[in-house]
Amino acid sequence: MKVGGSNFPGPRAFATNHTIMTPRERLLTTLRGQLADRVPVAPFVQDEYLAYYYPRKSSVDRVIDATELAEELDFSLHST
Repeated sequence: MKVGGSNFPGPRAFATNHTIMTPRERLLTTLRGQLADRVPVAPFVQDEYLAYYYPRKSSVDRVIDATELAEELDFSLHST
């Protein structure tokens, strides 16, 4: 399959020839312009979103709850 001027092997070929990457490996591979096992995702998680996602909590802890959310939804959590 031809994608963006390069020869892309397609998802099935990739899945059978590669192992699952860590979030760090996924991000670094993508920044090098290489093909990762999936698109790296690191959403910006604000207190307001945590309060929305965890409505039963009287207050949210940005570190603890964002880490829990990242593990639950399987995304990379990076601080800036």
